[in-house]
Amino acid sequence: MTEADVQQSALLLLRSMIQAAKADGQVDGAEIERITSKIEAGDPSEAAEARAFVFDQMRGPPDLAGLVRDVRTPVEAAAVYGAALMAIEVDTAAEREYLAKLARDMGLDHATVARLHGSLGVAAPV
Repeated sequence: MTEADVQQSALLLLRSMIQAAKADGQVDGAEIERITSKIEAGDPSEAAEARAFVFDQMRGPPDLAGLVRDVRTPVEAAAVYGAALMAIEVDTAAEREYLAKLARDMGLDHATVARLHGSLGVAAPV
């Protein structure tokens, strides 16, 4: 995997977190903190650029279709779903519906979704 591939994957995961945060129509402070804390844990030389990317993406409209279109493999789909799940507290119908649509559109099966929820300590969808 090249450095460009790694960067592209990292941006895809950030986009996943941002799109999930937008799912209920309102990005709250806790969601912003969850997303930006992932940036702070990364390479300090890239943090300013990553923060600018996040805030630019937050200003744009939701784009689930664009996110799904950029997912290349089943492993990447699972990572994208996991990133979305880490970004939000799944406490609204809109967020539950978003996650269900994300999983469906990426072709994730129920067992994979349940495993991801379990590994992140989030109640699995019914």
